[in-house]
Amino acid sequence: MSRLIKAGALVLRARRLGEKDKLLTLFSPEIGKAGARAPGACNVKSKLAAGAEPFTFANFLLYRGKSLYTISQLEVKKSLVGIRGNIRGYALGLYMAELVEKTVEEGEAFPAIYRLLAECWHLLNEQKGDGDILARFFELKMLDLLGYRPHLDNCVFCGQAKAPFYWNNSCGGIFCGNCARGRTRMALSAGTLAFLRSLQAMPAGKVIKMRAPTGQKRELREILRHFLGYWTGIESFKTQDFLRKISDE
Repeated sequence: MSRLIKAGALVLRARRLGEKDKLLTLFSPEIGKAGARAPGACNVKSKLAAGAEPFTFANFLLYRGKSLYTISQLEVKKSLVGIRGNIRGYALGLYMAELVEKTVEEGEAFPAIYRLLAECWHLLNEQKGDGDILARFFELKMLDLLGYRPHLDNCVFCGQAKAPFYWNNSCGGIFCGNCARGRTRMALSAGTLAFLRSLQAMPAGKVIKMRAPTGQKRELREILRHFLGYWTGIESFKTQDFLRKISDE
């Protein structure tokens, strides 16, 4: 098997490795998630420097080592400078990258998640629509692709379609008042449920038209944060803490 591999990839994360090199987390539809050393990329004059930053789409020539790839060459296809120039968009983009990095296994090719992340990064880069709503869309689609799709159509127990509905993470979705007896639950407003259903069903291109009041966005964020944590086992994200610090809510 050849140790040289050509692959297109997104750069999820970049950090220093020693004095001169960088360690990148790449996400590719061909090789999945992979760590790769970029020799000399800390030097701005390096041929690898331009592609050794998050929010970069590039073609890579990689040498397969025992535990890491080494980047021999790269060709930048697109650098999403619009994300880097907006602090909230930057934080949201890093959150999406962290969600992928923490839920996708090393070396697992997952083209659908690659396409989802690429689409959402492009929308953030264009700075159209509401970034927070785009993040909720991303979370819902990730849950779906990972096999944890929330049940939102009707009561998960009896199938009743009449509101009001309640929410419990362990139940995997909504349930009616009759089935709520004796169960730990939280109320779910009709407006928020309708919004969740819309996001779950729509393609990425339509999300930029969606708007919601601050209170509803907060409810959406908290519901999905707890649901993600319960089903993926990930208790916290560093980028979520950063988002809370810069939030104007």
